Amino acid sequence: MPRKRTKEEALERLMDVPDVPGLKGKVGHINRAARLGAMGLIMLDPFNRLADDFITIPIPMIAIPAHESHLLSGSPSMQIYIRAGETIVPTGGNVEDFDLGVQQAEAMQANAPLSAVAPVKKLTKYQKRYKREFAKLKPSYTLKNGKWKKNGFKACVKKAHANTKKALKLDGPPMTHNSKGKRTRGKY
Repeated sequence: MPRKRTKEEALERLMDVPDVPGLKGKVGHINRAARLGAMGLIMLDPFNRLADDFITIPIPMIAIPAHESHLLSGSPSMQIYIRAGETIVPTGGNVEDFDLGVQQAEAMQANAPLSAVAPVKKLTKYQKRYKREFAKLKPSYTLKNGKWKKNGFKACVKKAHANTKKALKLDGPPMTHNSKGKRTRGKY
């Protein structure tokens, strides 16, 4: 179900409706009068269909589903007792989203003191070197106005990875033979 609109949103949508070209005479006057009437209904909001604000109940009430209003003296499928002073929150008709939002807010409040500061992940040696290589190569793959050249980003990434691998091979430990006779790099 779509959410209810506020009065401001409803008036903005009414103003955005384009004029029909070629409407002159009586038809044009009827169109303008219809818009004026719609604006009046939005401003007066006689059936309280627009969700503008919270409503605080002044006296105890019993609420029943709107489609069962003919059963006021009978027995409707559901009745809710509302105490005086309770607040009704506008949900726009989408109760599932509202329930989900309340649950998320409660979860965030419950977890807030426990996880105040998220741990910062440490960059690896490769990531640090790649970042440096990419920053060094970036100017040669961008235009003067700052945009990337055609396929420049892809080429810059590829070249930065190649330079990083090459640099780390030179920085790495010397080559050794493992127990199976294959050449491998030793541990740092």
